[in-house]
Amino acid sequence: MKEEEFGEASMKKIFRWALIYLLLVIGLFLILVGVNWYLIKQKDVRLGMARPMFPYTKYSQNELDKMYPQYLNENVPTRVTPEETYAKLLAALKAGDLEKASQQFTAEQQSEWLKSLEKIKEGALLDDMIGDLDQKLNKENAGGSIAQYNIGIKQEGKIWAHAINFVKDSNGDWKIKSL
Repeated sequence: MKEEEFGEASMKKIFRWALIYLLLVIGLFLILVGVNWYLIKQKDVRLGMARPMFPYTKYSQNELDKMYPQYLNENVPTRVTPEETYAKLLAALKAGDLEKASQQFTAEQQSEWLKSLEKIKEGALLDDMIGDLDQKLNKENAGGSIAQYNIGIKQEGKIWAHAINFVKDSNGDWKIKSL
């Protein structure tokens, strides 16, 4: 009889310890899953893809598009179009106002273009430049903050398309990126 009781008590003890270990393993598993979920959510928050408050839900595509436009200044309303910028450039060149002409280029390039335009004027090539640029501006490609136009320039009896690239600045003014 004592052997049966000892066996039964022993089985209960083994079962109890097995249950404790099982609950411990399940508890550790749940803790690891929870920590992993939290770390993933915090990564999304750090990247700006999820809200910083619990339950750290991800932003919708529309919300992300508003927060992070594809191109810089894409959502800035236009004040001056590429055509107006080009017309201002031509008018300033015809008037000999190189300072105003250089202001039609991006802010980073203005001083460089002012020096180039002064050299062109000193070399008596300003009239040739005006003649080349005084053409109809044709839109080739335009996006939210980047646009490409072209003009036809005559060289050696042939008309060549010359690309002019524009970018929109933070004020909504289109400036010449390359001429």
